[in-house]
Amino acid sequence: MPTSSLTHVPLEAWSACFYALIVLAFAVVTWRRPAYAVAGLILLEPFAFYRYIGDTTITLPKAALAGLVIGLLVRRPSLAVLRDRRVWLVALACLAVVVFTALSFVQADFKAPVVREALKAAEYFALFVACAIAFASDADEAVVRNACFAIAAVVSLLAIAQEFTGAPSALWVGHHAVARIAGPLEGPNQLSGYLGMLLAVTVAFLVLDRAPRWAWAIVVLAAAAEFLTFSRAGVAAGFIGVGVALIAARLRSRAGWAAAVLVPVGIGIAAVALVGGEVSRFWSTSSQLQPEGLGTRQQLWQAALTLWRAHPILGIGAGNYELELGRAGFPELHTHANGQFLQALVEGGIPLLAALVWATVQPIVALARAGAREPFVVGTLGALSGLALHQLVDDMTFFPKVGMLAWILTALALASIARRATATVVHA
Repeated sequence: MPTSSLTHVPLEAWSACFYALIVLAFAVVTWRRPAYAVAGLILLEPFAFYRYIGDTTITLPKAALAGLVIGLLVRRPSLAVLRDRRVWLVALACLAVVVFTALSFVQADFKAPVVREALKAAEYFALFVACAIAFASDADEAVVRNACFAIAAVVSLLAIAQEFTGAPSALWVGHHAVARIAGPLEGPNQLSGYLGMLLAVTVAFLVLDRAPRWAWAIVVLAAAAEFLTFSRAGVAAGFIGVGVALIAARLRSRAGWAAAVLVPVGIGIAAVALVGGEVSRFWSTSSQLQPEGLGTRQQLWQAALTLWRAHPILGIGAGNYELELGRAGFPELHTHANGQFLQALVEGGIPLLAALVWATVQPIVALARAGAREPFVVGTLGALSGLALHQLVDDMTFFPKVGMLAWILTALALASIARRATATVVHA
């Protein structure tokens, strides 16, 4: 979707007070029980409540993160988790994205978007560090697990409701317009990426017997919503992610495999048929009914390569792609590059692409090498693997509602590994 499609509502006095209350509430909760603050952040982050100060947004998740950081400063927990090699390497990779995003300021024609994107990258870095410290100091798995199941249910219900109340976009299947749901996310592709991550994590909890059996109903609901996005890349990546999580869990029960794979897939396909869509979408090249300003991937990728060739080292500036499409011969388009790695290349050049690849691969490698069977570890391994594939053809972490969930899950998984390693050393 065009990033400019958001309504720019300036920060008012009453909304500033509301944000201040959120900051205070999360600071107090973090001071008392950090795990509850992390759970609260998971529940809040799909709901932005945007307000603007200049070109920068103030949102509920940002206010919650500020409260989490303040609460940790007051609580003064142990920082031992940051000394774990896996954690600090991922933090360093995340920081490299911040640095090279900011460095693209030098080349940019439009400076404000670079500041916005650098602040977003810094937000992800702060989120990862804060959540890792919080969960390491209060590793209440059940509280955070329940938050994941609850938000999967809420987001899925809000999205499926759009089949009846109106969806933000549609596509042609045969001679019929079929709705593509998005729920509280920015678009169907973003919803598919978000739910794909939650599916991997929730399935991991279920097959490892760390959640009640009735929670399968939530997995089925989320799988149905995933299919109804009609995002081919998103659905494929989401279920590849679930598959990776199942392999990492090393299931020994055939029944567990059958339940984990066949039930969500079967119910998802049935939901598509019941709503009136046709699964032919997943192998067709039907046109989408799109808002003005969007283009095909062929156009967007061609434009990205054209712009990158002009500035291969530092790129054209973070956040500048949608503003510079006219220079590539597409003045009518105003959107992102439909590929996170390609967007990093064109906006920040080779250094930003390298940093993004590092920040993508490093946590996946760390989780895979850990060999742990904790649900957050195997679930996040699947979630990040699927997300990495999805980012080849869609911008995912460009959108904070997807990016924040990815970094929260990464922090929880690595903090779990670090705690286990510390406990092993203590008992040795």
